[in-house]
Amino acid sequence: MTIPSIANPDLDILFDNQPRWNLPDYRRRGFHNLHTTMRYAMSLRAPRVLPFRKQIEWTIGDRPDVARFLAMPHFSAFVVVRGERILYERYAPDFGPERPHPIMSITKTTLNLMLG
Repeated sequence: MTIPSIANPDLDILFDNQPRWNLPDYRRRGFHNLHTTMRYAMSLRAPRVLPFRKQIEWTIGDRPDVARFLAMPHFSAFVVVRGERILYERYAPDFGPERPHPIMSITKTTLNLMLG
C-alpha cells in the first residue's frame, strides 16, 4: 500500500531557485521557525559558560540610529553585551529571548566584532 504525500511547502523550491521559507513573503516566519523546518540540531558543547548579568542602559534604545533599527519591519532581536554585562536587549513582538534564531553566515562577522 502506498500512502500519498505532497512536497513540504516550506522546502519546495519555487521562485529564483529558493525554497518557500526563504522567499521575501515567508522569510521572517522561515527564520523564526527554521529550527522546526530544517534538520538542524541545537547542541551546547561548552563545558563552561559565561554568566551574564543585566545592567541595562536604557539610553541605548533612545539613540536615533538604534530606535530607527528597532522600528524596522525585519527586526527580530537586538542585544548589546560588554564583557559579562547585558547592557541592552529588545525583542520584536513575535520573537523573544527563549526563541532560537539561526545566525548562519553572520558568525564570522560577529566573532570579528567580539574578538577584533
